[in-house]
Formats: sequence, C-alpha cells, structure tokens
Amino acid sequence: MDDNELKTLVTVLADITSLNDCLKTFDFIRPMLQTKEALELVAYDVVRQSAQENVIYTEIRFAPELSTDKELSIAEVIKAVCCGLKRAEKEFDIIAKAYSMWVATK
Repeated sequence: MDDNELKTLVTVLADITSLNDCLKTFDFIRPMLQTKEALELVAYDVVRQSAQENVIYTEIRFAPELSTDKELSIAEVIKAVCCGLKRAEKEFDIIAKAYSMWVATK
C-alpha cells in the first residue's frame, strides 16, 4: 500500500453528515489502537506534532470504547492516553487535555 492509498483510507471527506460515518474512516486504524503502548504512543505523537507547529494548547478527543476490542478496560485506555499526553507536555512544553466521547451504537 502506498501513501496515497493509506491517506484515502484514513481521511474524513468533507461531505460526511454523521459521526458514525466519520468514525468509519478509523476502521483501518482501530485494530492498531488496542494496546496501552500504542495508545500512549499515538497520544504522545499527536501532541508532538502540534508542538512542532507551534501550538501551545491542544485538546484530544477520543472514544475509549473503540480501543477495548481486546483485553483493555476503559480505565486502562484512558490512563494510557493520558500518560502519552503528560509525557509530551513535559517534553514539548505544551498543554494537552483529553476529552472522552462515547459512540452511540444501534
């Protein structure tokens, strides 16, 4: 898979009309976000990228239940994300806040 194919799989289109349609773009990435290590790394990297763009405050929104497909609990998911944010805050002198959202299912 080349970069353009990957970008197509993970890009939200402008004409999306529902949150569920938006979240479908994460179907490719979701299986990779099922460990504490992966969640901490992703949270850290989002903040790192923000800091590189001279952002001094960022808010991360995520749905913890989407990372419980294997053996993680909601609490473990939240803790892993917060650990990544705190590590990046210290390293890059940025403020990062996490807000969890809950996905309604049918």
